[in-house]
Amino acid sequence: TAKEIRAVVGLTRAAATAVGNYSSSLSEAALAAGQTMNDLLTSGTWDEKINAYTAAHLKMRAAVIARTELSFAGNEGQDMLWNIAIDEGVLNPDYLRRRLVYAKGFACPICTQIGEEEPVPFKAVFSNGKRNAPMHPNCVCRVVLVEHFED
Repeated sequence: TAKEIRAVVGLTRAAATAVGNYSSSLSEAALAAGQTMNDLLTSGTWDEKINAYTAAHLKMRAAVIARTELSFAGNEGQDMLWNIAIDEGVLNPDYLRRRLVYAKGFACPICTQIGEEEPVPFKAVFSNGKRNAPMHPNCVCRVVLVEHFED
């Protein structure tokens, strides 16, 4: 779960920079209000705010990792089932295409572009070189099958 992940991951470089910037802004605001650095460090408030801000970033990162891994597992599991169905003759890959389904208005530019492209043959990769979702961290898109019959 995301809680378990949070216990073992660290901050990304961007999040660590954000925490450093937040720390600096708290210090500058306190000094501008007439407090000394000693006041900040001994009051505990500064540490509490920094720790809470850091914890929030770790919580977000853990959620992104969990969401991405669940998406990967779900999409890979579905792909395995399709391949089993093909091996057993239930599905004919000659009449199948794969399409990325994304949430309009919610999807990123990567998924929007791929989702608007023509479906690809069953064994082919999408335009970004990937065969399956997730296309990027935090991706919640799915790959679905569509029938395709030659005219």
